[in-house]
Amino acid sequence: MAIDKEKFEELRAGVEQLRPILADEQRALGYLSLFDEFVRETELGLALHTVCDYLLESETPRPEATTVEQIRALHTSMEIEDDCLGRLRQKAGRIQAGP
Repeated sequence: MAIDKEKFEELRAGVEQLRPILADEQRALGYLSLFDEFVRETELGLALHTVCDYLLESETPRPEATTVEQIRALHTSMEIEDDCLGRLRQKAGRIQAGP
């Protein structure tokens, strides 16, 4: 997907807003290192999935509805189609289909 610089910066800002999720817990430090590397290398989809992977761990508390919505919006903007959003919704207790 080819995007212009302004759209890229908007996506980058959206992804970076998820960083505090990884910065709050000691056990998330490995994820945080990966996240930072992916953002630095402009691999925003991989950075987003790093957050998703962390949130889907069984030891991680249920994600807030606002977090799931942020992730949904980024998936839509990046045109990412996979099962992590559905799995996050299920974990958050919001089982529903569609975007």
